[in-house]
Amino acid sequence: FPLLSHFLENVNIQEIFSSCYPSRDPKKMWKIAQMFRDYKFDQEIISHIPAWDVQRKHREGVLSHTLLFFISVTQDHRWKEAFSDKEKNLVLWMVLFHDIVKRGPPICKTRDPLHPFLSAAVTLESLIHMKVLSHCPEVDEVCEILRSSFSWLDHEIYGKVQIPDFSVLDHVHQLLDIILAGNEELKWIVLSVLHHQSVTFIQKFKQFNEIEEKDYAKYLPRDCFHITRVFLVHDSLSYALFSPEERDPLSEEAEKCFDGVSEKLCQHI
Repeated sequence: FPLLSHFLENVNIQEIFSSCYPSRDPKKMWKIAQMFRDYKFDQEIISHIPAWDVQRKHREGVLSHTLLFFISVTQDHRWKEAFSDKEKNLVLWMVLFHDIVKRGPPICKTRDPLHPFLSAAVTLESLIHMKVLSHCPEVDEVCEILRSSFSWLDHEIYGKVQIPDFSVLDHVHQLLDIILAGNEELKWIVLSVLHHQSVTFIQKFKQFNEIEEKDYAKYLPRDCFHITRVFLVHDSLSYALFSPEERDPLSEEAEKCFDGVSEKLCQHI
């Protein structure tokens, strides 16, 4: 499986972080994307994930969030002190894939609640493109389900919003068990992408629909939850990367929520 963690040897994350912190100056934040491009990181990603090229050309907001996400997660004490190189690599791939087809303004005025399903489909297709996963009929079936299973929500602020249909999750997980049998690390990536907006852990970023607590153990990636947790926390904290007065309370709220989720998952091990 391709290693991305080595890119940290060439990209000076601390230099980028220090050059912007604690400012929220948009010009500095946009500069981050250019600094990553200067390190030729884009070309490395595109060689593995062709869909990344669409993001970098047409969705600058999503691209900047993804790159800020990289910086945010590498500041976490668990990343620095506890994660193995393999675990770091898995987190980086989760970050890359999680918003790979996320739509931003003006196409989508919300946080695009459907994109976890769509991004999971592209993740599977990309893993096949990378030759780390073999194609089988179940891949086509699950990708079709993920792309077509949604309903419309009448939202008081955003109008009509597409939201994923969680009633298909049992069948989706059955198909993923077949597709990813014997590939636990790939399964962790796909499930983390699929469910990265399935639970509200910061009220400011409340999800449009959620899985029920009784289904946490059924759907969330239990075996790697210690790394999925860090991934999920920093998906939101990256938006407050340069504002400690905002970031610290959000971090405390998220970690408290995930303590509860972890406890529920442990009860089913």
